[in-house]
Amino acid sequence: MIIPSAEEQAQQIIRLHQETVMHYMKGHDRGEERGRLLGMRTARKHLAAFIDHLPVTFLPSQRKAARAIICQMKNEQQIYDFIGKIIPEDRHFMAEKVA
Repeated sequence: MIIPSAEEQAQQIIRLHQETVMHYMKGHDRGEERGRLLGMRTARKHLAAFIDHLPVTFLPSQRKAARAIICQMKNEQQIYDFIGKIIPEDRHFMAEKVA
């Protein structure tokens, strides 16, 4: 079985997050903004699982902190920027990226 790289996994979770939010925005009977908020809340479990299984070296406390940070974000662009920050460019995780 081929495991996708951290970068590929990041692209997949961003796409999943976008599709989840759009699904709830289009299908919510109380308007797009309520649907967007519901989609954001619904997608949190996927974001948390992404952090849990991301193939980079995290200390347990860093992983827990990253989960807490990403699950509290209310803006899609902040989430996508954060995901970009925790994906190491040189494949060596640096603690200051999350701290």
